[in-house]
Formats: sequence, C-alpha cells, structure tokens
Amino acid sequence: LCIIIGKLLLISEIILGRNKKSSNVEINHYSISRIHLCIKLLNNRIFLVDKFSSNGTYINGRRIETNKEIELDSFDDNITLGTCERILKIKPPNYIYS
Repeated sequence: LCIIIGKLLLISEIILGRNKKSSNVEINHYSISRIHLCIKLLNNRIFLVDKFSSNGTYINGRRIETNKEIELDSFDDNITLGTCERILKIKPPNYIYS
C-alpha cells in the first residue's frame, strides 16, 4: 500500500481504517481497526496518530503509543498497521515526478 503525498497536500488529515464510512482510505484486513491511523500534515511535517487501534501501528517494527502525534523521521520509514503484511510508505510530493 503506497500513499503518495502530493495531490493530497490540500487535505491536512487522512484517516486509514477498515470502515469506509469513517476513513479516507479503507483497508480491508481483519487486524485493522475501523479507525486505525490518522496521518496529519502540520507545517510541512508528517505526523502519525494511532487511534486506539486494537493491533497497533508500527514504525520500523516498533509499536507507537496510541493517541500521540509521532513525527515521521524519514520517508524511508516502514509503517505497518496491525498484522497486515503490507507496509505503508509515505513519499514526498516530488516522488511522483522522479
């Protein structure tokens, strides 16, 4: 799963989860909570917020604290939701053109 931050820059917040009514991005996997993760863009910095998910959100294999803004250190960071084998990668806007 790859979300390219580019055309989405006008959106300051993206919600990922299993429930398509309450999420911008639906991920249909048993380990993903209805509202699992919020990706925020603040002052050109990207923050992740685990929204009290049952199975957690991981950055480079380390579980992040729930309901706390965690800044993404690098576009090379691997983000895993629950036990889903797919890894979320966030790319900068110029990624589309490279």
